[in-house]
Amino acid sequence: MKPLLTSQQLIEHMKNKGVSFDLVSETDAKDFLEKHNYYMKLAAYRENYQKYPNSSKRAGQYINLDFAYLQELSTIDRHLRYQILQMCLDIEHFLKVALLNAIENNPNEDGYCIVHNFIANTSNNLRDIRNACAHSNCLINKLKPNGNRPHSSVVNRVKSVPGISESSRDKKLKNSCIYDYICMLYAYNEIVSSSESRKKPINR
Repeated sequence: MKPLLTSQQLIEHMKNKGVSFDLVSETDAKDFLEKHNYYMKLAAYRENYQKYPNSSKRAGQYINLDFAYLQELSTIDRHLRYQILQMCLDIEHFLKVALLNAIENNPNEDGYCIVHNFIANTSNNLRDIRNACAHSNCLINKLKPNGNRPHSSVVNRVKSVPGISESSRDKKLKNSCIYDYICMLYAYNEIVSSSESRKKPINR
């Protein structure tokens, strides 16, 4: 069981891990930890950075990682979660409208079958990223490939986007967060028909 540490002790712990405080002073970092974010969430973004190898004198410490980078990633993540959640709520709304129209226009539909099929075929990926945003989970704390296996339909859609090399596409789609985000974008494009709704995420 890990001991409960004060903000200053957490800063010392990060310094031992190789985190520098050159761009953000320790005083400002302490204020940020106490008033704007908490350590476990902030520390999660360290996963995006490499550590010195075991052969180095600084083995186990992070390479070129300043507290400011973690702080900025947490801020970007927060804005991204707000945008994604708004888009997911729009998707849910327009799916409900389509569902009700399908039931009303089919006299043989009792409502149960279509709901069952809807649940069975709902994207795992879209639901996961929606729930992650709703519960304020970190999204961009692990941006390295993590073994995600993209569906061929998503791969083919990304192929149509100019300027993305095959190696870059394969690498990014193997990350579950990036893949879920792309799935959400395509779902939004296919389902949300209101031009006014589409303006909201862009203007955030």
